[in-house]
Parts: sequence; structure tokens; C-alpha cells
Amino acid sequence: MALRIAKQTAPASPDRLLKTAEALIDSENYERAVELLSLSEEKELAALKLLGYALLKLGKNEEALEVASSIIRRAPYAALGYNLLGLVLHGMKEFAAAERFFRKVLELDPVHPEARRSIVDCIRGKNQFGADIAPALASLLEILDEAPQGNSEELLAFGIQAYERGLRDEASDCFFRALEQDPENPLLFRYLGMVLMDQGSLDKAMVAIAQAIRLAPRTADGFNMMGVLLTRLEHLGLAEKFFERTLLLSPGHASARASLQKIKRPKKEAEVVEAELSAVFALLKLWVPRISLCMIAKNEEKFLQGCLESVKDAVDEIILVDTGSSDETIAIAEKFGAKTFHFPWKDDFAAARNEALSHASGDWILVLDADERLDPESSEHLRKMAWRSGIIGCSLIIDNRLGASENSSHLQRATIFRFFLNRPDMRYVGAVHEQMFPAAKATGLPQAESEAKILHLGYIDDTFKERDKIRRNLDILLEQAKEESDNPYVFFNLGQTYKMNGELRPAEENYRKGLSMLREQKAALDTPYFLALYLNLALLYHEHGQYEQTLEVCAESIPLYPEYPDLRFARGLSLMELGRYEEALESFRSALAFKGKVYAAGSDPGTTSYKAYNGMAVVYTRMKNWSEARRFFERAVQEWPVPNP
Repeated sequence: MALRIAKQTAPASPDRLLKTAEALIDSENYERAVELLSLSEEKELAALKLLGYALLKLGKNEEALEVASSIIRRAPYAALGYNLLGLVLHGMKEFAAAERFFRKVLELDPVHPEARRSIVDCIRGKNQFGADIAPALASLLEILDEAPQGNSEELLAFGIQAYERGLRDEASDCFFRALEQDPENPLLFRYLGMVLMDQGSLDKAMVAIAQAIRLAPRTADGFNMMGVLLTRLEHLGLAEKFFERTLLLSPGHASARASLQKIKRPKKEAEVVEAELSAVFALLKLWVPRISLCMIAKNEEKFLQGCLESVKDAVDEIILVDTGSSDETIAIAEKFGAKTFHFPWKDDFAAARNEALSHASGDWILVLDADERLDPESSEHLRKMAWRSGIIGCSLIIDNRLGASENSSHLQRATIFRFFLNRPDMRYVGAVHEQMFPAAKATGLPQAESEAKILHLGYIDDTFKERDKIRRNLDILLEQAKEESDNPYVFFNLGQTYKMNGELRPAEENYRKGLSMLREQKAALDTPYFLALYLNLALLYHEHGQYEQTLEVCAESIPLYPEYPDLRFARGLSLMELGRYEEALESFRSALAFKGKVYAAGSDPGTTSYKAYNGMAVVYTRMKNWSEARRFFERAVQEWPVPNP
């Protein structure tokens, strides 16, 4: 049965488009960024954010307002759209309106890194001083003395105004008065520390900056300011530590990076921290991000110990929700110090996952299954990632081991969103193959890339058959399809399940239904399973000898995903079977160009290495070109020296 797919055009890759747009904005090429971001009709929140910012920088305020409004309509409970709207209104000098939207940002995200300062800027904008601000400032302070409550932000705004005009005494007066009303405001302590440093009161400045850090230990600017102060005091070793902490929290902090480069010196013996600085040194230990491992399990005694051994250096807490084990699962978990909870199985993986999340106390959550292992080098990656601010989480690389045993060389490599902030709005959806992607997307916060890696053993032949995953998942998915008949992800998973069970027709029908829904809903091309639908449909046709249908799917999908090697490899296999040898060679060669890339939809690393070379060797064998066949067989062996059938 041939597949009919509507024509669709798009930029080379959504991820690549975003990265290119970010680079253009960083280089202040805003016109080109707008042009690039306007290519696709349906934009993700990350693209809309970049588009709004570029339009703002170009002074196209009405268009930027439209983009901000669009973000708010799509994600009304995320701070992103309100912050952008506030920035646009501020640029238009509509300070009162802008202030209202920045206050909405703080309501949604009380620790937003920019909103509080933006409110101060709005207050300053509403109360611009002339050249001589001293009389106006004195008058303001008299008024505030009569009605002092609720004016800490106004005092902060005027204090900053005075500071920037060189009136250090007046600025410190404003900051001290503001602290009487708002003694828990870290921004006030940071500005007070700046003023005191300029006045030469370095000991008092240290007290103020230290308090700013205590009140906001996840904010980079406090650590950077302490580094500046310590540099002035010539405590360079300790200053380095504060600049390094700044960069852990904010890797792009230019001031800290520049300061660190200036004070780098030859390594000497460990610097002894003087007694009077011990309290300052302790600030570095004031807050360390904690990571909670959240798991669900049932009768996992075969795998669980290996999983927990692999994470012992990566997490601070283990939460295991048991859905009805009759073996040693709970005993093994408790041996590792896990907090175990019982939860009745309801044919809903998301419900069980969310139960585990509800018991976590860490700042970050790592999600693993018992048949997964954290790569030995990944603990350090996760610990470092946990210091990051301004992100919702990151996807990890996952190697799905395939074949007969744990030692099999066959694997599929993908990325999976398994490390994220512990927030009440971060919850899973989906009875089977549950997702966190929709919740993460709704926050409006970006995701970071991570080098951390998971090894998944659950698809090994014996394990998969032993657990009877296919029948279990199929029953749940069929019920879910009745309740969520407009959810393309359900039909993608139904197609996957039927395909693994060797059922061609229902697999094809569900894949095609999922694709049709995604197009009707104008889903973004970077929806992870959009690409996976194309690939698995192409492979389904190839495995059943329907080579022309495979080529049809590839002809439609490769222009949409030109950097995805597995589609090119599948095309090469079918061209080879059809005797179109030169075209097959070209497809295999083109797959080789994308070696080392990892895709959310999953990819077979062999398609960019030994499998592509082996395919070329087979083609040359059929062409009776023995010398080239030998050359490429040898290259395939070099790329994968010990093939595992």
C-alpha cells in the first residue's frame, strides 16, 4: 500500500535554525535573524522568543507586541511572554504598563533573574531626574519618611539613579532605608555592596555582598561581586573560586570570565584561607544543588541493583515507587537508602511517574528505569549541569542496546528528556511512553544539551520477551486511543508496538494516521516523534520488501530532515534491492556525512559508519567490482572491528 504524503517545505532543521538565529542575534544581525525565523509558519516558543527579541532590537514594536501576545496565548502560565511584553513596552517608554507585566512575571516566577531589575528600571523611567538630582532626591526622601511603608522598590530605583550620577552617599542612604522595609531583598544588598566598595568601606561591602549571596545562593551576580571585592583585597585564590562559581551558575557571564582570565596565575601550593575569611569561604558551601533519582518499578530484582550502583555518585536521594512487586525489589532499593512508596498500578505510567516526583525533595530530578544504567562518566556532567540557572532541564543521550544479550554491539542512539527542575508544573502525560516534553515546553524555559549518557537494556531479546511488554503496552494503548482519538503520539506508539510484533498492516495504518494528524494539527517539525514516524514507516516497508514505498516515504521526508542519516541509509538499502546501484552508493555516501550527531528521534550509529560502508561493499559486489567491494568491506571492519550478528 503506497503512502501519499502532502508536500511540505521547511528550513533544513528546526534545531539548526534556532542555533543560527541565536548566532545572528549575538552578532547583532537582527534583520537576518527576523528573516530566518519567519520562514516557518508554526513556531516553537523558543523561536518566538528570539523573533520577538530581534524585532524589539530593530524598533519594530508593534510586531514585537504581536509576537509577545502570541506567546502568552499559547503559554499563559509561563513568564516568557509577559517578560517580552514588558520589555517591548519599556522600549516604547510605556513604563507604567511595562511595570505591570514585569510584576506578572514575578508572580509566575518569583526567582526570575531579570524581572525585579526591570521593575526598578520602570520606576526610574517614570521618575526621570534632571541634571541636578540632589534637591529632587532630598524631597523624595522627605516624602518617603512620612509614608515609609511599601516604597522599597522606589527607594531602590532612586538609589540606582543616584549611584549612576555619582552621588554615593545619597545612594547608600536610599539603599539603607529600603532595607529597613525589605531586609530580605538580595538586590538591595548587592547594590549596597557596590556603593560601599566605591566608598572604600571594603569590610562593610563584604558583609552586604555576603548577605546578598545568603539570600540568593543561586544567583550568579552575588558571587561575581564577591570575586571582584576579593580581587581588590588581593585574595586571588579565593576570588578565583567565586568567579568559577559564577560561571557554574551562568556559563555566559562575560564579566566573571574576563576577571578570571586576569587573575589566573601559576598553580602553587593550596592557598590557606585566613581565619577572618572563613565565613566568606563558607558561602561557597551555602547551597549545593541536590539531585533526586525518581523511579517506578515492579519485580525488577534482576536489574535494579545495577541501576542503583551506577548512580551512587550522581544523586543525593533515591525515590522508588513500587507498583506491586512480589520479589526482592523493595529490599534491594532500601539497601541503597531509597525511600520506597507503594502505588497501585492503574495502567498509567504517567500517574506512577508523577507519584514518584511528588516525593522528591531535590532541586533537580533524574528519571531512570531499573533496566537503565548511568554511564560512569556522566555523574560529573549531571553535577555540573545542576548548577545551571535559567534552564528547565536537559536531554540525555540514551543508547538502547538491541540483540541477544547485554554484550550485543547493536544499538539505537537517541536523546531523552530525563533531567529537569523539580517544579510542581513539571509532570508527565501519557499512559504509555509517557512524556515530560509538553510540560517543559509550557514553562517557556530553554533546554540545555548534556553529554550525560544512559544505557538501556530493556530491548534485549530475552528481556523483552520475558516481560511481555508488547501485549501489555498494546492493551493500554488501545484503551488510550479510545479516550484520546486526536492524539497522534498514541497512534505513533501503536504503530511501534504492532511493528515490533511483526504486524505490517495495523502498524502501517497507525503510522499513517499519526502522520496525518500531525499535518492537520500543523505540528512543528522538531516534534521528536514526527521524524520517528517517517523513519519507522520507511523501515517497515523495507523489511517487508515494499521498496518502492520506502523510496516514496524517503522522497517526502529527506527534504524535511536533510541531516538525518537513517533515512538516507534506508533509501540506500531499498535502491540496492531494486538494482539502482549508483543511486544506492550516493545514498550510503551521504549518510556518512553526519557521523557523530545524536537525534531525539533516535538513530543507529552504524548508519554513519560500518553499516554504510558495508552497504557500499554489497553494492560493489553485486556490480562485480571486486576491488572496490574488498576496500569497503575492509573499511567496515575498521569502523566496527568486532561485529556482533
